[in-house]
Amino acid sequence: MNTKKLLIGALLISNLGFVVGTNVLAAEQDSKKTDATFEIVTNPDGTIMIEANSLLFGPQTISPRDVDAKATNDLNIKVTEFSGWKPGWTLQVQMSKFKDGTSEAKDIKLFYPNVVPTTTTGGDANKHLPISDGKDKGFIDENVKGTIVEDNNTPVTLAGAKAGNGYGEWTLAYGASADTNVQLRIPTGQVVGNYKSTVTYTVRDTPIL
Repeated sequence: MNTKKLLIGALLISNLGFVVGTNVLAAEQDSKKTDATFEIVTNPDGTIMIEANSLLFGPQTISPRDVDAKATNDLNIKVTEFSGWKPGWTLQVQMSKFKDGTSEAKDIKLFYPNVVPTTTTGGDANKHLPISDGKDKGFIDENVKGTIVEDNNTPVTLAGAKAGNGYGEWTLAYGASADTNVQLRIPTGQVVGNYKSTVTYTVRDTPIL
């Protein structure tokens, strides 16, 4: 009788030891949270930039009438705004008098047709497209609308972006086709000469109205 009780007791103790041993060998884990950081520093060149090339019109024959000419080269104006604030921007152009030494051409004008800006910025560009929407008539084709610039160094708005639009890189491309070519008007009564003007493009991080 006593012997049976002892055997049962030994078996129970043995099973208990097996359970305890299994718990001791269970896998352990630990974790720790750390940070990932980066810094954006000020760009020494600012956060809004503009690039543009010169305009060439070539020789124009003197005439008793006004002369309207097309640019002989492509003009690309690139605006880049990358502040992160998306403030919008305004692009203006102004032109000085055309001069050849002491000779000065009178009342010269440029015409910039409206163009659709293109971008290398990803995403749906149509949602933040800048505006080129001048109301002036072209010199060669009055059905083409755009912006006239006079030779009085007065800034004229050429294009722009509303607040929240126009961020990234945008190019206004004026090419050889009839509806995108920059035009020059030379009124009659000019003196023969080789004339040159300074055209200044300025972009500001203020939204176009």
